Amino acid sequence: MTITKAACVGRPRGFDIDLALEQALNIFWRHGYEGTSLNELTEAMGIKKPSLYAAFGNKEQLFLKAIDLY
Repeated sequence: MTITKAACVGRPRGFDIDLALEQALNIFWRHGYEGTSLNELTEAMGIKKPSLYAAFGNKEQLFLKAIDLY
């Protein structure tokens, strides 16, 4: 009997998380947490909102992960 690895479900992530966090940190730094919109974040990070939510959860969690880089 041969055992094979299960195939990965879904597509691989199409962006660099560390680079996306750096871009988010730059936006938060310029505009502050309250002054930063999701549209500004996703545009700067080069991703769509569903990708942001899938990778980071929400704006607050993204902010916390971004400042961890600092």
